[in-house]
Amino acid sequence: MISEVIIVLPGEHGFSLLQFLKGRLSYSGKSIKRAIDANGCFINGRAERFSSFRVKQGDRVELKIDRGRRVIERDFSLLYEDKTLSAVYKNPFVSCDRNHRLHRLDRDTSGVLLLSDDPLYYEMFRQRQIEKTYIAVVEGRPKEKFQVIDYPIGVRKRYDGHKIMHVSSEGKEAITKVMLLKELGRLSVLKLFPKTGRTHQIRVHLSACDLPIVGDYDYGKSYSVHVPRMLLHAYQVKFIHPHTKKKTVITAPLPDDMLSFVTENELAAP
Repeated sequence: MISEVIIVLPGEHGFSLLQFLKGRLSYSGKSIKRAIDANGCFINGRAERFSSFRVKQGDRVELKIDRGRRVIERDFSLLYEDKTLSAVYKNPFVSCDRNHRLHRLDRDTSGVLLLSDDPLYYEMFRQRQIEKTYIAVVEGRPKEKFQVIDYPIGVRKRYDGHKIMHVSSEGKEAITKVMLLKELGRLSVLKLFPKTGRTHQIRVHLSACDLPIVGDYDYGKSYSVHVPRMLLHAYQVKFIHPHTKKKTVITAPLPDDMLSFVTENELAAP
């Protein structure tokens, strides 16, 4: 059993206790609620057993929880499968090292990951015939509800096998379409449609527009909300199936930490 102590920040004022703790700690919602129900949560020194309790700015929240319940997911759940293609749900905090993956997602990024050894799918990616949709929670507000970011991207530096990218006139073409879904005080929820597939493209483009993704400390410095991971989710892929010729849509439901900011109904916005 360990004790986690957190102070409620201005951007978290009014969150439910469960929503607040899920956003700040790397434990499952069930584990946190179990700890609250077992008299393991204290707000300003007072025991609180209601997960719906609304926290206030400056509250000192202490949670006593079993260390063994920390969420470090290693599994991928199946979203779609046929004879030529599989689509899995990649949890956050999981490295993207599966065999036959057609594309990659950063370790913090959750969502749809496509797997195949059929060369037709690799060609579809090369020809930009697979449409990808992402959801991100960002710091700041876009100037327009719809915009197209068309900035070339290149490598700024390399370290320990990692790349840090930046907007560069000497970089490769990179295009991202952006749609504002929701404004939340100093934060915004965006729907993103990358038309190219450059390394860290969405992260770099949003940072260049002064809209860094919450939790992305490679491309942003400070945020009004503190979360245990970068709030970026690969929400959906669409394509014409190369064998059946049918339109195929594969969707990965938004994880709990991002549902705190947007509902599934809002995601259905055109």
